[in-house]
Amino acid sequence: MSAVAEQAQAPHQPAARRLKVPRLARLAAAAAWRRVWHLDDVLRQAFWSQDPGFATRATTAPRAIRALAPPLPRTRRSAAPAGRGIAVGTSSGGTERSAFTAVAGLYGVELDGAPFSESAALNFVDLESPFSDSHSGERLRRYLFEGGTVYATGTSARASAGLVQLENALSVGLPRLRELSGPGVVRFPSHRADFAAELAGVALAGAEPPAFLTPVAGATVLAWIDHAGEASPGLTEFEIGRGRLLIGAGGDHLAGRPADAYGPRHALTVLPPMMTIRRLFGQAAWHPAVRTANVTVDDPALRVGLLGLDFPKLLEDAERLDFHLTAATIPRELGLSDAGVLRLLRSKPARLSACHHGNDHSGYEFYAAQRGRHRFRHRSLAEQRRALREAVGRSRSFAAATGVRLDRVMVFPHGLCAESMLPALQDLGFLASCNWLDRYPLEALVPDDTDLGMRPADTAWEGFPLLWRRQAPDGGVLLDLFLGRPALLFCHPQEVRGGLPAELLQRVAELNAAGAGQVAWRGLEEVARHAYLQRRLADGSWEVLMTANEACLHNPDPEPRTYRVTRPHLPAGSRLSSAVVTVASGTSGLVRVLGGRVAAQEDVLPDGAGGCSIFPG
Repeated sequence: MSAVAEQAQAPHQPAARRLKVPRLARLAAAAAWRRVWHLDDVLRQAFWSQDPGFATRATTAPRAIRALAPPLPRTRRSAAPAGRGIAVGTSSGGTERSAFTAVAGLYGVELDGAPFSESAALNFVDLESPFSDSHSGERLRRYLFEGGTVYATGTSARASAGLVQLENALSVGLPRLRELSGPGVVRFPSHRADFAAELAGVALAGAEPPAFLTPVAGATVLAWIDHAGEASPGLTEFEIGRGRLLIGAGGDHLAGRPADAYGPRHALTVLPPMMTIRRLFGQAAWHPAVRTANVTVDDPALRVGLLGLDFPKLLEDAERLDFHLTAATIPRELGLSDAGVLRLLRSKPARLSACHHGNDHSGYEFYAAQRGRHRFRHRSLAEQRRALREAVGRSRSFAAATGVRLDRVMVFPHGLCAESMLPALQDLGFLASCNWLDRYPLEALVPDDTDLGMRPADTAWEGFPLLWRRQAPDGGVLLDLFLGRPALLFCHPQEVRGGLPAELLQRVAELNAAGAGQVAWRGLEEVARHAYLQRRLADGSWEVLMTANEACLHNPDPEPRTYRVTRPHLPAGSRLSSAVVTVASGTSGLVRVLGGRVAAQEDVLPDGAGGCSIFPG
């Protein structure tokens, strides 16, 4: 038996003799409570209503995104100097419908509306109308030979004519566009991690590219389209002089907001521009300080056996396979915790943690307050706020008695709460919530926020941070990793009692391979504290886009770093602890959202222990 297993197992042998009758009674009562609420849900579905009372969001189809091969080591290339932007001419659909324009805005890269700029780091060319005047072709040729980058795309017959114009101007044989009907698979070669980054070696099934490119000599294929038993180029790159010309078949039309197109269906429209900008602008574009990941198991009590998990075995798996396991545990059941499991939580915080899972898990206990004939029981806001305060009180008492503090992240049972409950989470000191991305907050409109669903956390509802997670079969976590969002997976105890499910193990391995061993697996509190983006400005200073209620800023440089921090959608009455932070070399700095709380201090979750497990300097 391993040291980890011995450490946790000792207090449980023999378990039947060590448990006192009152504790056995509490355990039986907790098991009965769970059973009652499970039966309540089953009966309501059968005899009352199957209507959930909310609209669900589309999620990635199981196994639609797969890593076919691990990415090969990346070759780093020098990035464009900070301050040089992108020249984007108006596409046929208008810049407000341009995928490239939306992606550039997402990365915070300055845009120039002129059709062509020789001073820009990158020029976008709409193949529907590539040249604005008779001199554009010569200027484009000179720009490329002097080291510029051009990204050109289109899908129609007019775009094919535009390719002929480009070919004549550059005296280089270029591919032709051919219409594609029906779905295909878009895949990015594993040996081009310098371009595709975390998506190198990944295939996205269910893609609907409108066209493909014909093969041509001298082209490097950066994306393939598998369709009708054939493989055709979807994105090619040509080296012209000291510059690069990229030609894509995905087009530039963006229907809806970027998050609506960020997936397999529109993969060839959105992902190549993102990869192009990331490769070219490097630290000058918004990027995460660190890419984080987590595996959460919902519902277990912090014990081995009934209602719990085999925590020693899961900890061994986490250490062997390199991941972090969080138990989203029910505060009502904290009194059932085993001393051995608590000892593991205290001694192995880099691999094992626990967070809040509702209060008593009485069904969908933080469901909508408005009445109606729905599957779940309605709860008044007053009742939900009392339950939330009780959960925090139980958590505080447990930490004081055991020295084990639950992460300041709420995983709501059955799904996200109503928007009107989010201020209560803010008041009580939670850093974020973390739930499946199948629904937005209940009883809420979807805000008109272009960045919604594309930042590490969403803050558009009442200013409270919402982290999103996925089920194990959902390979969309690779898209999250690429985007700079936390890659969060979850499952339930019945799925891990016979060992971790194969699909979960596969996702963990894929994330570690895609992240080239640099993924930081941590508990949900550390994930929330690192849910921000940063970029380096032309003057050498840094900007931070903070999306949680705390941000742990790192400085690996030999010189001090100065950060200017912004936080979208600050809650009413709140402010940042500091909007400008200078972090000494080799150290970390902390920025918090302050104020706006109405709860008494003794009712609020205490601040974290301090320090940073990712960058401990």
